[in-house]
Amino acid sequence: MISIIVCYISPSKLDKLKRNISETIGDVPYEVIALDNRESPKSIAGVYNDGASKAIYPNLLFIHEDAGFVDKNWMSKIGDKLAEPDCGVIGFAGSRLMSDAPGGWNVLPEYSVWNLLENGRMLSMNIEEDAKPFREVVAVDGFAMFVRRNVWQEIGFDETMLRGFHCYDVDFSLSVGSSYRNYVCTDILLYHDSKGNFGEA
Repeated sequence: MISIIVCYISPSKLDKLKRNISETIGDVPYEVIALDNRESPKSIAGVYNDGASKAIYPNLLFIHEDAGFVDKNWMSKIGDKLAEPDCGVIGFAGSRLMSDAPGGWNVLPEYSVWNLLENGRMLSMNIEEDAKPFREVVAVDGFAMFVRRNVWQEIGFDETMLRGFHCYDVDFSLSVGSSYRNYVCTDILLYHDSKGNFGEA
């Protein structure tokens, strides 16, 4: 059972994501909590906290409107890992190291773990053929993040410090990682139609 939280500004991308979820999730009860962020925009941390507060299921997925799943029956694979008491955030790109300096999660290539299709191009890094399906990391990319609702209730997204659309994922996963273990899932493939937006902010 899972509540899927989406901050969107494009109804057509949201419709595509909803179709994707219904076609790939498998036989699992779920809800999509879609929050329109066009007329009175809030930070993504604020939108995600609002969405999670409405969730009825014990597991949460925060996902970008331009992402989706290639593999099917993904919740059956994620659910068992997410149920482990020490599991924190599960993502699909992340880093096993964060430097003590401001910035994104992708610090050095040798510490990064990726498994996704980006703009139709396969991106896979530091995933050995015999690797376990979950690689432990300290920070994850925010385009798709699974977490139990009780972990989000304990930690939450920092709306005070993070007032835009950057670093919410690094901050949240590092905060969760102080008490739990974060992972990149390497055997479920997702797509993401954006490379992100890096700038002065």
